[in-house]
Amino acid sequence: MYIKSMSWISVIALAPAILLASSANYRIALEFVVCWTAAMIVMQSFRAGRYGWAAAFSIMAVLFNPIAPVAVSSPLFRGLVVACLALFAASLSWMKAAAEPAMLSIASQPVDQTR
Repeated sequence: MYIKSMSWISVIALAPAILLASSANYRIALEFVVCWTAAMIVMQSFRAGRYGWAAAFSIMAVLFNPIAPVAVSSPLFRGLVVACLALFAASLSWMKAAAEPAMLSIASQPVDQTR
């Protein structure tokens, strides 16, 4: 659920970036959000065995790394934003969260009636 929420936040943050690519403050905030979400999806993808998704989001995390940013021109940045927006949208519709086993409870154990 957390990763799905972060993916929606990234989609919402990426949408206006097509027009606001020149704003430095917006771009830094966008890089933090997109890099963090992409890193979370990479970890989830590896756990689920979906290595293609992990590779795609690893590239996205590197391109939007706020610590060591990749310098690109404004038109190329807009293209990257559109590609990332499409990738996040695809991940929301296709990528399922890995099913986690339910926690066992003492109350769910069968009662031994032989005593």
